[in-house]
Amino acid sequence: MSNRATIQLTKFEDVRTGEVSYGCLIYDDYAMACQMWDTIPDDNLECLRLAIDKSDDVATGIFDFLQENEKGCYVSDEWYDWEAIQHLWT
Repeated sequence: MSNRATIQLTKFEDVRTGEVSYGCLIYDDYAMACQMWDTIPDDNLECLRLAIDKSDDVATGIFDFLQENEKGCYVSDEWYDWEAIQHLWT
């Protein structure tokens, strides 16, 4: 079973108004969630912490899978093993 989770940092631009907002897409092989943030933290692990803290039902399911199975994830195209991210759930 693959199911690699990814947190892709994103800049959203309204094509009609030009208004810009920031956030992330959270996805794995089965689901996708979107979060809107005021700014994007400079550190990938801080981005992951923010995504966990603000997760909706879909993102919570993805993060629960990571925690229950002790899996790593991608954050902005960089891979983090479980050992590097497990402290974010405590």
